[in-house]
Amino acid sequence: EENEVTEKVYAAVADCCEADIPACMIEHEIDSAMQGFERRMMQQGLSLQKYLEITGQEYNSLRDMFKVNAERDVKIRLALEKIAEIEKIIIEEEDVNKEYEMFAQETGTEVEKLKSDYVTESIIKDLSLRKAFEVVRNNAVVTEAVEAPAEEAPVEEKPKKRTRKKAEKAEEKPEETAESAE
Repeated sequence: EENEVTEKVYAAVADCCEADIPACMIEHEIDSAMQGFERRMMQQGLSLQKYLEITGQEYNSLRDMFKVNAERDVKIRLALEKIAEIEKIIIEEEDVNKEYEMFAQETGTEVEKLKSDYVTESIIKDLSLRKAFEVVRNNAVVTEAVEAPAEEAPVEEKPKKRTRKKAEKAEEKPEETAESAE
């Protein structure tokens, strides 16, 4: 349920972001997703090329898979960056150091070898987006959608069936009424 709520909040953030996303930003997002995917494959001891061979996929079809969510992901990132700016989110050095320690454990590398200005900047940006999302999530009002009962289609009243004699009598009665009124 936690993941479902998180996904709904992300979807709401993406829906609220009205912007024409330049193609270069979408391409950059796809590139980042591909690099992340390749890193995960390498951690499992599989090169991207070997993965493609095993699955029978082509490189461009894999890129197309990542393209499906790229525009949405860019919108979410832009919205969260703006929220981080508005909320004046500050990332503490302690938080950055914790991220370095996690990366060092995951990669089996010493923290000092990982540290660089680029990586630190990337960590700060990532942490600010996470904190901005926490702000949104903590202030989100989660409601359950209640489906309105389907309205019953109005029942057409069918004209009553009349026998020929009843129909003829019905036609005669208005004349009788008109004659009796004179």
